[in-house]
Amino acid sequence: MKATIEIEQDQIDSIVRAELSEMMDCLQKDLNRVKEHRRGFVFEDTAEEDIKEIKKHIKSFKRVLKYYGEDL
Repeated sequence: MKATIEIEQDQIDSIVRAELSEMMDCLQKDLNRVKEHRRGFVFEDTAEEDIKEIKKHIKSFKRVLKYYGEDL
């Protein structure tokens, strides 16, 4: 089954912001887990390096969300 819908640009922006916020929240949870348990690394092989990398990604998500008008 195939369906075509029309949505406004502000609706697209809202969807993108919601998805980016959800991904950033997941990264924040990953960061907390790595800090607390020192395992379950996401990007790197050591807790210290993984924490640095996760923080970089969170900062990037915040920058993009700010561009989309999200008030952080």
